[in-house]
Amino acid sequence: KITIIIRLQEIGDVSGEAVSLRMLAYVHLAQVDGDRKLCLSLYSKSLALSRDMRDILGQAMCHEGMGDALVELHDPKAAAKHYSQALSLREAASKPFFYADAAAAAAA
Repeated sequence: KITIIIRLQEIGDVSGEAVSLRMLAYVHLAQVDGDRKLCLSLYSKSLALSRDMRDILGQAMCHEGMGDALVELHDPKAAAKHYSQALSLREAASKPFFYADAAAAAAA
């Protein structure tokens, strides 16, 4: 495990942990020889934390990153599902009272 992630877990900084996992996933995605499966795993962990915190935009970013990784893994159908979820979350976030709307969109 990465030292910063461990430290964030120790102090209970769930938001910081979610963002750090998302950034690590992005680094793996951005590298030509990056590990796309590890990228998906990191985005998935960040997504779970973002859901727990009701961080709608964090969830959208995770779905977008997962879509990007799946495109590179030659799985366009799965990528499209994540892009669709990201779009629904971003649209919900632009409306008043977006937490309830986004929760409904994410559950669909």
